[in-house]
Amino acid sequence: LKMIEIIIFIGSLSLLQYSYKPVQIQLEHSTPKFKELDENKKYYVVKNLLKATYLAILCTLTIILFGPYWLYDIWPNALLNSLASMYVSNDAIGLYKIKNLKTSTRLHHYTTIIFLMISYSLDFQESKMAKLMFLYTFASALTFPVNAYLGLRHCFDEEDLFDVCGVAYYTYAIVCFFNWFLQFYYLEQILWPYYGLISFVVYDDILLLTWLHKKHNKYH
Repeated sequence: LKMIEIIIFIGSLSLLQYSYKPVQIQLEHSTPKFKELDENKKYYVVKNLLKATYLAILCTLTIILFGPYWLYDIWPNALLNSLASMYVSNDAIGLYKIKNLKTSTRLHHYTTIIFLMISYSLDFQESKMAKLMFLYTFASALTFPVNAYLGLRHCFDEEDLFDVCGVAYYTYAIVCFFNWFLQFYYLEQILWPYYGLISFVVYDDILLLTWLHKKHNKYH
């Protein structure tokens, strides 16, 4: 059993769970529009703002902690699984807190949890599948401006968030297409089960990217 990684996953879940209330209270005091939302929508906003902050921190941690290893083509299992555990904890808490998530988003979150369980059994140094999972996870973390926009649009008028929408859209588009290119470039027949599962994540990414494109054009 990967005890350290599991402890980090549970600890991260607890941190996020206990962060919801203070963030919600702060938003109610500072943004009148947020105060008018129903409870579930408030959770949705808090979930996305927490995730945006968390992913930005994770990107920084990954670059600082894993960067030196990557330069020498060393893939430390404990470190990468710990970072993955922190990433997936956001999706797991979202499934628990938000009652009416879109089906595509719910499938996305379930898939990341399955991938985390699989990653615990893989050797990142030897497994191409593990490396591809890391690539998709890191790419997803880089798109934290998207989660920021998804939350902020319920706190402020969308017309006032045009620049935020633009940053979210272009970041998402560039990262997704670069990531998908690399995923396809390293395509191998033996990895079909991986591509079958990752298709749920890609489908949700495409839907969200299309929606962001429409939003950006609407206020262009």
